[in-house]
Amino acid sequence: MSEVCALKVWQDCCHYLYLPRLLNCHVFDRAVTQGVETEDFFGFASAKEGDKYLGFAFGRSSTITTDENALLIERAAAAEYHERTKPMPPPSPGPGGDGGNRPEPDPVQPPIPDPSVTSKSRFYGTIDLNPIKAKMDFATIVDEVVQQFTADAGVEVTISVEIQAKSKNGFSETVQRTVKENCNVLKFGNAEFE
Repeated sequence: MSEVCALKVWQDCCHYLYLPRLLNCHVFDRAVTQGVETEDFFGFASAKEGDKYLGFAFGRSSTITTDENALLIERAAAAEYHERTKPMPPPSPGPGGDGGNRPEPDPVQPPIPDPSVTSKSRFYGTIDLNPIKAKMDFATIVDEVVQQFTADAGVEVTISVEIQAKSKNGFSETVQRTVKENCNVLKFGNAEFE
């Protein structure tokens, strides 16, 4: 296999005891960023479209985002793709040419923002988490979504957690007592069995 989903590698590091423990996904992203700066380890692509790697990086600095489309590419395959997609050097002027006195192209101007487009000032999102891996999923949500907001000064962020549990046979007294005590210690605003 010449490529693997980068998100799968990160998730495997979180699940399998024999893989190294990483503090969070930013440590993983930094490791990948440093790895693609040389041609010694692997390549990276933000996505793949047919035979073309989008956002391909191998032997150069790149911004790494680990998501379901991101790929880590085996070193040999990355080197081969890099060679195949190298841009051709511009032809040198032949005899009687202009001697390199070509006019400089006009610099590309960045687009001017449209003042009629209003900036969005509020975000609201919900997600259902798998209760078995909720701890890992919640940490990923904090790293990938919440930190985007908390990194900006002046952004007010509120996080609410809603837990619903149903049992056909009813909850034992032990479970009810333990959950209520834990909710009190954790300062839940509302925690009731019915």
